Amino acid sequence: MTVIPDILGYKLKDAEAILKASSLEYTITESLALKHDKQKIPRIIQVRNLPGSTIELIISYF
Repeated sequence: MTVIPDILGYKLKDAEAILKASSLEYTITESLALKHDKQKIPRIIQVRNLPGSTIELIISYF
C-alpha cells in the first residue's frame, strides 16, 4: 500500500505539487453535485489507493 500525504481538503493544484514532489502517480475523478460550478476551485474531497502504486484523487468544486 502506498503511503499518501495528508492532502484532504487541499486545492487540486497544491495537492498535485505535493504528489509530484513525492514522485507519486495519481488519477483525478470528479464528484459533481447537481448544481456545480466548474469556475470555482477544485479541492480534494477523498483519496484512495488503487491497485499498484497509483492514487485516486476525488475532487469537487467549492
